[in-house]
Amino acid sequence: MKKLLLIISFMVISWQMPAVVHAEQESGIAVSLEQPTAQRDDAQEVSYADVMTKPGDRTTLTFDIANQATHDITVDVSAGTAGTSANGAVIYGTQNWPDSRFAGLPARMEQYLKPTEPKVTVPAGTIRKTTVTLVTPDNGISGVMAGGVTFTAEGQADVNSQNATMNFNTEVGYTVAVLNRTSSSILVPNLTIGKASARVIASEAAISMQLINNTQTFLNSLYMRVSIVGPRGTYLQREASNMQMAPNSQFNYKVWAGEQDLPAGNYTVTAVGYYVRENGLRYDASNGKRYAYRTFSKANLYISDKTAAKLHKQNAMLRKSLFWQPLFWMTIGVAVVLIVFFVWLLTRRRRVHYKFMLADGKIVARGHVHLRRKGHATIEIPSGYVLTVDTHEISSGQIVLKGTNLQNDFVVREG
Repeated sequence: MKKLLLIISFMVISWQMPAVVHAEQESGIAVSLEQPTAQRDDAQEVSYADVMTKPGDRTTLTFDIANQATHDITVDVSAGTAGTSANGAVIYGTQNWPDSRFAGLPARMEQYLKPTEPKVTVPAGTIRKTTVTLVTPDNGISGVMAGGVTFTAEGQADVNSQNATMNFNTEVGYTVAVLNRTSSSILVPNLTIGKASARVIASEAAISMQLINNTQTFLNSLYMRVSIVGPRGTYLQREASNMQMAPNSQFNYKVWAGEQDLPAGNYTVTAVGYYVRENGLRYDASNGKRYAYRTFSKANLYISDKTAAKLHKQNAMLRKSLFWQPLFWMTIGVAVVLIVFFVWLLTRRRRVHYKFMLADGKIVARGHVHLRRKGHATIEIPSGYVLTVDTHEISSGQIVLKGTNLQNDFVVREG
């Protein structure tokens, strides 16, 4: 996937608005929304659609697609529903996500947003208009219906639906958020902490729990702190802040085991969530901030022998801890030993032997000196003798010995 440039626009917090993320591709397209006639009075200055409608209304949303490239671009236009990613962020362009990612969602925005042109070709250097029809459910909306319109250059992989069950979520293309209401009533968000379970996710062991936003409104400024105590001194902890959940959505909050083993037995999972930082701040959190709402949960989790064996076998982080780390230090140790050995070889003094003898093998003189490998020493030629072959460094009757030659034989004659 090409590198995405994230452009973040902050919404009006008094309405518990989301932070909208647009992802502009390197393909050269830019998208802007012409303000709808049904735009709420409190949302006149924002760049996304936030409309107040009546049941059964059909609202036209007009978008300008600018092609900043030097070639024609065909753009796919698709509608999505706001969901919550595995990292606690709102994704406005999700498509065909499973029901398990939502909680009592009355209707999906993707079913009520209808692009007039699913594909739009924009010539190089020009701007094309396209429209999307927003239909309001006949029975109205109790809170806010949230979703978005995504504009994707043809050929760019769309992972808004593919990553729905994976450990990460990425919004591809240029997504403009769309919010629809039929009432000015502000709903109170409600967080439920579901049951905990131990499992392997992307080759890593984790204890995860469901976080559920039961209300058709955004749950903002979520701060979670979870601690887990288990057998054999097992202790896990994770805290995360500034998370956000889409209306009637849920996601699994994970506490990674890392390089810890998770043995069989009983675990105590203590979780507390703080959320919303406007109006009536009543609860002090351990991160030093105050929040309007708080949800607490303390539950037991039992890991069977079979599950513990599976976690142990499939946890790649544990295998890394048990194998690669010792191997790394063993390699370092061997390298250090080899370096010390070679330094010792270079610096130790060795016995260098020499002898002077006549052509018939009779020894005139012999001896030895201690030299390092790169060292040298001078010895005297026996008095009254000269070398028969002058092959060594000689100065004033002296011969230079080198530490690289352990045995030195010199043939001399009287002279």
